[in-house]
Amino acid sequence: MMLVDDKRIIALINALESNGWKNAGFSDQVIEWYFAEIIEFVSVWSPLGKKLYMVLLINELDYPKKNIVEIGFSLVPCNVSNTFFENIYLKDILQTDLKKICESINSKALHD
Repeated sequence: MMLVDDKRIIALINALESNGWKNAGFSDQVIEWYFAEIIEFVSVWSPLGKKLYMVLLINELDYPKKNIVEIGFSLVPCNVSNTFFENIYLKDILQTDLKKICESINSKALHD
């Protein structure tokens, strides 16, 4: 299991936790080679208990190094990237309004 120590990923996790989600830890889903890790969240806002999966995606050209470059969000435990409803590049996280990202995720995840 991987430890998340990138301040950009931690900032995004903290923003999600301030906007209706509880970090449930690393998912035990089988992951594709181009995923570094899947972090599972559970909604604490209505509807309670809804699951959200935050997938840390690597730069495929750097494989086997697991340099995370992008984050995808999905409502299903997934091992395919076509289930993502929202993506954000890691380099954009600190230049982006994380509250707006959370609002976008919530509008798609909690109000479907």
